[in-house]
This record gives sequence, C-alpha cells and structure tokens, in this order.
Amino acid sequence: MKILRVIFLALSIHQLVLAQEKKEEFISLLTDMEVQIDMTDAVNNMYNFKFVAAEVEFLKLRDKYPHHPMPYFLMGLSNFWKMQPNDDYRQFDKDFFAYMDSSIKYAEPMAESKDEKIQVESAFFLSAAYGFRGRMYAERNKMFSAIPDGKKAMQYMQKSKNNGDLSPEFMFGDGLYNYYMAWFSENYPIFKPIIILFPKGDKKMGIDQLIFCGSNAFFTRTEAQAYLLMIYKEEGRMKDAINLGKYLNTTFPDNPYFERMYCRYVFSAGNFLETKRLALDIMTKIDSGYSGYEEVSGRYASYMMGYVCEFEKKYEDAKTYFKRTVAFSEKIDAVKMAYYLHACARLARIYKKEGNMAEACVYYQKVKKHAKAKEEESLLIEAKEFFEQHHCKK
Repeated sequence: MKILRVIFLALSIHQLVLAQEKKEEFISLLTDMEVQIDMTDAVNNMYNFKFVAAEVEFLKLRDKYPHHPMPYFLMGLSNFWKMQPNDDYRQFDKDFFAYMDSSIKYAEPMAESKDEKIQVESAFFLSAAYGFRGRMYAERNKMFSAIPDGKKAMQYMQKSKNNGDLSPEFMFGDGLYNYYMAWFSENYPIFKPIIILFPKGDKKMGIDQLIFCGSNAFFTRTEAQAYLLMIYKEEGRMKDAINLGKYLNTTFPDNPYFERMYCRYVFSAGNFLETKRLALDIMTKIDSGYSGYEEVSGRYASYMMGYVCEFEKKYEDAKTYFKRTVAFSEKIDAVKMAYYLHACARLARIYKKEGNMAEACVYYQKVKKHAKAKEEESLLIEAKEFFEQHHCKK
C-alpha cells in the first residue's frame, strides 16, 4: 500500500507539473509591464553590444518562463546582432538557429489558446522567429530553407496584422509588411503575378507604422528604428536618416553597426567634422578590441578618414588611412568593393603627385586587377593611361 501511495503521489505531482507547464505556456509576456521593466537594461545592453550582461538576464527570464517563446527569441536576437557588423560571421549561427527553433517550438502551442490575445502573441513570435530565421538562411544562401520560412513568417504576420490596438509591438510586423510588399512590387515587377496573391502594401503607411512602433513599442522599438535607418536612405530622406542615426549612435554608442551607418550618412552629407569624430572613434574601438568593431567597420572608417585628410591636404595622414582601408579590405576579401578600389586609386594619385611612380604603379595594379569594367570603368581608364605613360608592368 505504501508503494501505491508513492505512485499516486508521484502521479499527482506529475499532473500538477503538467498543469503548471500548460498554464505557463499560455502566459502573455509581450505586454507585461513587470517583464518590460525587468528586461529594460538587458535589451539596451544587447543593442549596445554588451551581450554577456544582456544574456544573463535573458537566461534568468528563461528560468522563470521555460515554456514561453520570449526568452528564446531574445537569445536568438542577441546572437543575430552579434553577426550584424559582418554578415560572414559564422560562429554564432548554431546558437542563433537553436534559439529561434526553440522560440517557434514554444510559440506554436499558444496558437491553440482560446484567448485571442495569446493567439496574437503566438503569431507575433512565430512571424518574428520565422522571419529572422528565414533572413539568416537567405544570408547563408540556403534559399530552399529561406523561402518556406518567409512564407510562414508572412502567414503568421497576417494573423497578427492590424492588432496594433493590443500593443505597439504588433505594429512592427504591420509596418514591415506594408513597406516591403510595396517596395518589392515596385523594384521587382517580374514577381507581380505572385505578389498580387497577397494583400497590397502601402509604403507610406508602413513607414508611419514603423515610426509609431519605434516611438512606443518596447521589444521591437530598436528593430523598427534599425529598419527605418535603411528605409530613410532608400527613400532619399537623408535628413531623417541622419537624425535617426545620431539618436541611435547616442543611445547605443558602442553599437558598431549604428555608428558606421551614421558615419556614412554624415560623410555623404559633407559633414567632415562629425565624420572625423565618428571615424576616429570607430578606429580607436577597433584597435582597442571592442566587441563587434572589426574589418568591415574599419574599411568604412579608414576610407572616410583618408578622404577627409586628403581634402585637408594632410597627405601623409591620408596615405596612412587609405593603406588601412586596403589592409582591412584584403583581410576580408572585399577587394572588389568601391572603398577598396577608390582607396587604391587615391593612394596612386598621391604617390604620383609626389613623384613616386613605383608606389603609384603598385596601387594602380590593384585597381587593374580587381575593378569591374562596368562599375569602375573610369578607374580602369585612369590606371591604363598611367601604365602607358610610365611604362608600368601590367
């Protein structure tokens, strides 16, 4: 009889645990103010590339809610941002995909809830997890995996669509859908027969929704702003892009992606004073080993510094920075990119002006070797003329 009591007690405990797990699966966390307060510093640390501090808190959230998709999604998002400075980073892929898979696993049962709010929260995490996972599959050229994930993300996005009244978080999906569906239709008319099967997008509405999300949401606020940073440039709204870039760089000063984007925008606008401040900061952080500051950011920053120094007729400094552009680019095999080719051409011109034809020849050779005839035709003509005038070995 004692054994039977132990068995019944074990079964009762097991049923109690299952009931607790089932109850826990259907908790709504997305709009929970207590969770938002607890996660504020963690989310800010993630976007400021302080990943260790952020992930400690995300894992605490997982310990508290092990059957909810949120902590797994946040851990996946953290690994996603580790890859943003350089898309070729592969060391975080395994963890990224594992956490997004877990987020999907725990979001799916929530869709069976009778509570509409829980259903919408499920759709939010499913659309977000499938969307980020699909984007990474595309980055890795795994299109047979990316396309199904994209379709699923869109399906779940439709389920959470127009639920901005429940939370500003849901505006994120609405905004992305509206803007990019319209953008895709404009830029890829060949796919219109497929696009017509989906609800029509609206770029203006999409931008407005992302602005609302970027001003009022919690978990998706910075993601919305990151997309707006690109969209403003795409739409030619450079003043808005610069203002947002400045805000993001000020709010997250150690985020290399935001800093270099802002640096590029002020450089394009001809604000050389701000360009120098930002570019020097980026270079200093690279040399100091800051998280995420590496060759891609260095390629941008060193070229801009070289350009400004040349403009200021500080030719020795210009050569130093352009050489760093060349070194950064060659290290990551970005030798066919514009910054590399123009850095080589500018070095060649400076050396030519100084009468050092041998060094000028070295850098024109690099232009000749790596420039594409169509995109960089003027540089190729310049190099060819130099070869002919100075008998460089081709």
